[in-house]
Amino acid sequence: GRPGHFQMESGNHSEWSFDLDKLFQAPADSLEPGVAEYSRRLGAHRPDAVYAPMTGGAKLAERIVSAPGVSSFFTERREQPEKTGRFPVEYTPDGRRM
Repeated sequence: GRPGHFQMESGNHSEWSFDLDKLFQAPADSLEPGVAEYSRRLGAHRPDAVYAPMTGGAKLAERIVSAPGVSSFFTERREQPEKTGRFPVEYTPDGRRM
């Protein structure tokens, strides 16, 4: 992470910024413990599909969705200029599989 003051897409503020794309450039074995734990927790909910943004979130979803019968899809980021305050953007499924 990178320290500082950041306003997130949600409108919330954070003292840290994380670049998931850079995270997934790391060797796969260094990420495996976290990916395996997240996959285990998600699996307890028995999802049929996982949707994630095309950015680092899609890369994470693709790695954690390894259970047979669970599909993963991209979402597209859509600006909503008419919205102010929290969550001024939305992510909508576009139907493309990862």
